[in-house]
Amino acid sequence: GTASGFLGGIAFAPNGDVWADDCLFGGSPLHRFARATSTLVHNTTVHPETVVPSNAGCGLVNHPDGHLYSNTSSGVARLDAATGASIDTAGPPGNALGIAVDPQTSAVVYVGADCRLGSTCTIERYDPKTGQASTFAQLSAAQAVFVDGLTFDPSGQFLNMSTRAPSFDLTVLNRGGTVVQHVPMDHEPD
Repeated sequence: GTASGFLGGIAFAPNGDVWADDCLFGGSPLHRFARATSTLVHNTTVHPETVVPSNAGCGLVNHPDGHLYSNTSSGVARLDAATGASIDTAGPPGNALGIAVDPQTSAVVYVGADCRLGSTCTIERYDPKTGQASTFAQLSAAQAVFVDGLTFDPSGQFLNMSTRAPSFDLTVLNRGGTVVQHVPMDHEPD
């Protein structure tokens, strides 16, 4: 698909359509690209786009409970995966970027608001089943002050972070929130 503007997070509707957001701090609409339909634009096959109002941030993830979750400056936005509609927002404010689902607990783990060139970097955890929020990790300015993308390894033993400051690194945390390794990157990771 193609859209005007800057698209951020990507997730999927229950029927396999692609959802993408405008990468705002909150209130971002969602762009839905229909998987089952295509058209020819400038000799390229693309899937048609529908834009719907939502409350996405930039980071967007599918959850095993059937909802989408997005990191926003107001917390974690829960969105209807079929329609993109906003359901509610919970947890501490985020930096609007990285978000992932913990494969061991199904908690939503996301980058906190202070992790956008602040003096610390908090990785937040929100459990949709219990409604409880907690800290997954608290990093010092020497370890990370600006983190973007998050993903767990398949086992859930390690959280991988694209650290954009103080240096370009792939930062690996263990389940206890301790830095295991900083892997230097030649270019800014996302």
